[in-house]
Amino acid sequence: MTLAPGTKLGPYEVVGLLGAGGMGEVYRARDERLAREVALKVLPAAVCGDAERLRRFEREARAAAALNHPNVVVIYDIGTDGNTTYLATELLEGKTLRDELAGGALPLRRAIGWVMQIAMGLAAAHEKGVIHRDLKPENVLIAKDGRAKILDFGIAKLVERAALGNVRADENKSATLTVETTPGVLLGTVGYMSPEQVRGEEVDCRSDIFSFGAILYEMLSGARAFAGKSAVETLNAILKQEPEELTRRNPEVSPALWRIVERTLAKEASERFCSSRNVASALEAVTRDERAAPRAVLPRESRTEGVVREFALTERVCRQLDRSSLDPRIIGGHMLYADNGRESNTLLCCLHGIGLDGGDFTSHLEGARCRALAPTLYGCERHSSRRIRLHVADHLVILREWLRHVVEQENINAIILVGFSAGADMWLEFASRGKDLALPVSGLVALDPNVSFETCWVTRILAQLCTDTPAQVIEKLQTLSSATRTLNEWLNVHEYLVRVLQKFEGNLDVLAQFALEIVQPFEKAGLEEFARRFRGASSAIPYVRCVFSGAGISNPELEGIGAVKLANLDRGFLGDAYSEDSMVVEYDADHFELLDPQRLKKYIDPIIQKLAGVPSKRRHEAHS
Repeated sequence: MTLAPGTKLGPYEVVGLLGAGGMGEVYRARDERLAREVALKVLPAAVCGDAERLRRFEREARAAAALNHPNVVVIYDIGTDGNTTYLATELLEGKTLRDELAGGALPLRRAIGWVMQIAMGLAAAHEKGVIHRDLKPENVLIAKDGRAKILDFGIAKLVERAALGNVRADENKSATLTVETTPGVLLGTVGYMSPEQVRGEEVDCRSDIFSFGAILYEMLSGARAFAGKSAVETLNAILKQEPEELTRRNPEVSPALWRIVERTLAKEASERFCSSRNVASALEAVTRDERAAPRAVLPRESRTEGVVREFALTERVCRQLDRSSLDPRIIGGHMLYADNGRESNTLLCCLHGIGLDGGDFTSHLEGARCRALAPTLYGCERHSSRRIRLHVADHLVILREWLRHVVEQENINAIILVGFSAGADMWLEFASRGKDLALPVSGLVALDPNVSFETCWVTRILAQLCTDTPAQVIEKLQTLSSATRTLNEWLNVHEYLVRVLQKFEGNLDVLAQFALEIVQPFEKAGLEEFARRFRGASSAIPYVRCVFSGAGISNPELEGIGAVKLANLDRGFLGDAYSEDSMVVEYDADHFELLDPQRLKKYIDPIIQKLAGVPSKRRHEAHS
């Protein structure tokens, strides 16, 4: 029976009915103690005496109350008044996502903004061991401030087997037909259920990822991914049919974005993303430019169909890592990498600097004339609550095994390495270790690699983050402002620090250790460390170019380069393969401006052109 306004339940006074669902009715109520309004969810009186039903209701409260995330509804209280059990949550003003979808497909930017928030809310739940199991547009509220909030973890389970049962049909909306949450009955909503839910199998977070994909499909197309005239037809579609390609339904959806949606909707859970954070990372990587500014469309014949892929850190790979410091949680993990998907025998590999990720090379991959990849070093993902320490040497092992995997799978006969900042240091070290017969590395472009201890001016600060007091950290961060050489560099450095420190908040030890390992070789060996790497790389790779930023009056890079060139003049410091164009200074560019795609293009294209003039057989023989 519906509660009348004025009814008291514990400290709450009912104001009015908001709606009803499978687990009870929801009222607007007032908390007299704190003088605030809440949403009061009440379990129907007919089932309050059902111990199993009541247990599930209480589990909902415990599961949801354990979450603390801006994109998940906040649970305030659970209680019982007489024979009535209730749950008090924050009262949200806004519309459900179902209401927003009433007019059809949503604008691309708005849709991506909301699904990114949904993905992060799901990630927070999954990392607490909570699976929603009933994700659908009706359970997502768009608040008046624009935030997306996941509602009703009413059938959340900490992974418990569910069995196939009977369904209750809504004649007018068979695609949103609701499944009863009683023992022996499927949990969830038919139009958004995962195949494993339909089969009554055990589920994990990947079941929610499927439901998420169905919602995203609908937001971008205005049509449901799986629908039928009856519940049985809808269930059959989920199990056996594929939805129509989004690129046909919505011209604004890129092939790269469709690939992400398609992967979330894979019939087999093992073929989906392994976590909601990975979904968010993939979406951010392929839509970064669209959110920041309108993007120029490339000619049809040169458009790139990008996607974010995973390289599995199998036992075979992990056996090659430093056993003394190996964290077992790494085993079975994945290294993410962006892939432009272009068919080519030449491979461009772009490696980011400290704390950044492969997404910083999105524009480079889209404009590349060949196959292009950008790995994100394990632990540097944009969205991760767990960052595990890995030595630089272990990162290099993973990169080597990943490159071998790509070469084997894609028939690559020439590799060009591009590294920025610490990424340049790593590629130089990688190449200096000698030729790998399995890897046909033909070129290397190092953007602002460190030359001396003095050039590690940002990395030195990051390396001390865990040993200094907060006051010392702030003081040293402030010194970076005085070390910048142009206004644009000052802005870039501050944006970089904010981004990196926010990303590694709570995991600064991981960031600091990595930075320390980048700095230490230069602290010990000075200029000789750079020279050693250059000699080794240039003896193994035909084309090696080190590009340095030269903007500003005081420039430690220029001082270091000058010292290196003088030493080479006196005693052949850089080896026999050194030529005058091996080291180039861009005098009108600061550190971050070296990442400009057009600026980088003028160093990559000549290498590609030279490779095009050499038959692949000759390249292989030269490499061997």
